[in-house]
Amino acid sequence: MEKASAGWKVFDVKVGGVSLITTYKDDFASQVRDAGIDGLIKLLTAKNRQNDTRGKAS
Repeated sequence: MEKASAGWKVFDVKVGGVSLITTYKDDFASQVRDAGIDGLIKLLTAKNRQNDTRGKAS
């Protein structure tokens, strides 16, 4: 993702014919089905915090 003056741009990456966007979409849909949109937001928030912690430790 990239924030441009006109708004956000999203780029897809395909590796071995598998789309990163499709993979995330499927994962997010599964999480929303299981825990609702609030559950998805909590999961993403926790993952972001975990990534922040890893970045500070290096």
